[in-house]
Amino acid sequence: MLAIKEIKKIKNKKITINIPESFPSDQAEVIVLPYSVKLKGIRERQRASLLSAPVISDAEVKNLKDVREYLNQWTIKGF
Repeated sequence: MLAIKEIKKIKNKKITINIPESFPSDQAEVIVLPYSVKLKGIRERQRASLLSAPVISDAEVKNLKDVREYLNQWTIKGF
């Protein structure tokens, strides 16, 4: 999913959004929310927290899939 997030000034009750040439569709969903300076610090901390989260490499993902496949081969025998 591609998302573009920008803080824009409202001029004459209008907002202009520039769409990049690489945008993969000729339609877009637009959601307009009031911007609050009070929430700016909270948003920045949330963003920093998300960006500092651990990242799993492709090799780690493959290893997890291999382990899951191996464990799915196990059978449970009656007691």
